[in-house]
Amino acid sequence: MGDVGDAGPQSDLGRRIRERRVELGLSVEKAATQAAIDPGYLVYLETSAAPDPTRGTLLRLAGALDTSPVALLGGEQTAPSGHGVGQPAADLVELDRARCLELVGAAGVGRVVFVDVRGPVALPVNYAVVGGDIVFRTQHSTSIALGSEGHHISFEVDHIDDLFEEGWSVLLSGTAQPVEDPGEVESALQARGARASSEHDNYLRLVPELITGRQLKHRHGPG
Repeated sequence: MGDVGDAGPQSDLGRRIRERRVELGLSVEKAATQAAIDPGYLVYLETSAAPDPTRGTLLRLAGALDTSPVALLGGEQTAPSGHGVGQPAADLVELDRARCLELVGAAGVGRVVFVDVRGPVALPVNYAVVGGDIVFRTQHSTSIALGSEGHHISFEVDHIDDLFEEGWSVLLSGTAQPVEDPGEVESALQARGARASSEHDNYLRLVPELITGRQLKHRHGPG
């Protein structure tokens, strides 16, 4: 794929991402691999007039580019003293499958990531883990349902502190299929505090084919 070439960044965020990537001598493919995102999505973030990455994507990009989410967002001048760019350097640590599943199982809100006519979209949903699969509920007519069922999608779960200083992000990818036993899913979702279902709801199951996780951790002390 190479570089974005003459297209050029179309937003301040895209410009900062591209400038930092070029400064480090990273190709689009290399930076995307280190951030565990699709190279095409990285090009989109660099060139879109209004990129809207999830917090998890921003965190993984910051780690891959050896910077902070605050710096990519242009907030280094406004961060309170002693926070943000003033923190020790951070490492982007790859999480194994077991740790990824542990983190996902402890959370209750994630983002369904799919492609529609607008391009890449990430929308929040309540979810539960049933038999190792991600299950969630949405209405039949929503863009989530239309863009997910039968399609290859991703599901992102993350946790980042208030000042984007460190956190973790897990990305699961696979094909979304209808749930055969909605009652099982409904019970699991209600246990998570999700709203009651309606006759217009659609239940989907994502069987993870690929699971990747990254954690951004600050270095404390020497070394």
